[in-house]
Amino acid sequence: MKSSIVKYNRITAPVLAVAFSTLALFAAIYVYEAFLFLIPVIVFFSFHFTKLYRLRTRIVGGLVIFIIVAMISAGISTSVIYTTDPVVTDHYTNLSVQTQVTPYAGIYSSYNFTMKVLDGVHLNPDYVTLAINTTAFQKNVTADEMHYYTNTSGDQVFYYVYTNPPSDIYSYNFTFQNQTGATLYTGFGTGSGPDTLSISSTFKELFIVTVINDVIIFEIILVAGIFIARSFSNSARNRVRPPQRPKQPDAMDQNNNQ
Repeated sequence: MKSSIVKYNRITAPVLAVAFSTLALFAAIYVYEAFLFLIPVIVFFSFHFTKLYRLRTRIVGGLVIFIIVAMISAGISTSVIYTTDPVVTDHYTNLSVQTQVTPYAGIYSSYNFTMKVLDGVHLNPDYVTLAINTTAFQKNVTADEMHYYTNTSGDQVFYYVYTNPPSDIYSYNFTFQNQTGATLYTGFGTGSGPDTLSISSTFKELFIVTVINDVIIFEIILVAGIFIARSFSNSARNRVRPPQRPKQPDAMDQNNNQ
């Protein structure tokens, strides 16, 4: 079995690397983000296990694998964005807030940013503001532009409707204080969204971000690991190399010297 894996290592190495890197990617998304840095380690050992040792092949092959994994990551993230409507809960001293954007993803004419204040605490509307952010600009919503009401459960709800926003991927944060404007309840209700791009544009944006933020770092880690491993291998080879025996004079030289 292993002999076949080694024999066809130009195929088996990337297949193993992509398969196990995808598992690490899911672990990073759903369990713990640090699992993401297992990906260059997985690629390195996939090459080592299949005995794919050529330097150029490993460097170029690793880059190709990282790009494939970036495409998978962008696809997973796009699917999550378009199938979820997340509610974010932030906890502060004596109160909690829930923030949400609806709709969360897709091309619509308006998007509703909402912050619900829990634990029976009421905030002073004069001290509640909203910042809507993209990589290109920030829209600041003042207290006068905010709307609020108290729902049937007694929770205070603040909201702002953003109409016809430019196409982009957004994040936001509500800033608030308590009734008197003191700093007791100062906090930020933060969240991501909305995503006002099409599915294909979202995939493209996430892919580019992944390449910039992760693929370059992964390639640097892989190349560093390859050269460190080669250095250790060369050092070990030099240590086990048998000492050269001194050259013995041949019989003719001995006769001439007599």
